[in-house]
Amino acid sequence: MDLKQVRYFVNLADTLNFTRAAELSHVSQPALTKGIQKLEEELGGLLVYRDGRDTRLTELGRTIRGDFETIIRSEMRARELASVVTQETRIMISIGVASTVGPEPVWPFLEAFLREEHSVEAIITPVNPDMAHQLVLSGAIDACFCNRSATDNPKLQSIELYRERLLLAIPREHRFAKLDAVPLKELRDEKYIDRINCEFRAAVIDYFMDHDALQRPRLQSDREDWVRAAVANGFGITITPEFASASHGILLKSVSGLDLSRQIDFLTVFGSATSPAIKRLRDAAKDYNWPSLKS
Repeated sequence: MDLKQVRYFVNLADTLNFTRAAELSHVSQPALTKGIQKLEEELGGLLVYRDGRDTRLTELGRTIRGDFETIIRSEMRARELASVVTQETRIMISIGVASTVGPEPVWPFLEAFLREEHSVEAIITPVNPDMAHQLVLSGAIDACFCNRSATDNPKLQSIELYRERLLLAIPREHRFAKLDAVPLKELRDEKYIDRINCEFRAAVIDYFMDHDALQRPRLQSDREDWVRAAVANGFGITITPEFASASHGILLKSVSGLDLSRQIDFLTVFGSATSPAIKRLRDAAKDYNWPSLKS
């Protein structure tokens, strides 16, 4: 089969009319009919029922329709990208940001980069931290800002950016607001909100429960924005990275005895296959003045 046949079928599936499908495909009706018949021969079954003016998809036609539509969308995307590259107008890059990584200080860096790179357009995509390596390797995204996790894949290049502490997030009007550090025993009467995607999730909960410091979580979510909203509105408290919970309604406090921090890296594919725009982004990340870990 070829793309023309796939396009013929998709247009026919959309219209269920050979004449209209031929018009959309910019071919004659006999040419479209011949193309559909050839496709049926190659697939080994009928794709449409032809009953006078009534045209319906067969079970085979309904089954493969989604896959063929995906092929057409991929072709269109490839043509658009090729046009951008060959005409040297706009360059599109896809940047993943782990769902647990906040906009500070990543956004100021990206903003500065995009101000300098007028021809670059960026798509910012939230990703599950556990999927970051796989998504970069597969080409689903060009690069990713993510927390460090062990990998020995030689195809990946990781640049250290900054470290950040894990702190206690509380509402601004909370009773802990005036404390520099919150004693563990003071957490016993607090409702805890569980950030499901936190890489220290199990360690934090186990630590608190081992010290009889918290009850079981009252709320669990993998949506960081929902967790922040719940904290800001006084529903409970949570442990969060210090740059991930920027909010007008939240204060961050250290917890006595709890000393956790994480490394944030910039992840790309290693080698010459990396696009020039991503190479420039990688170089900019190396030279950027990232924050140092506060004492």
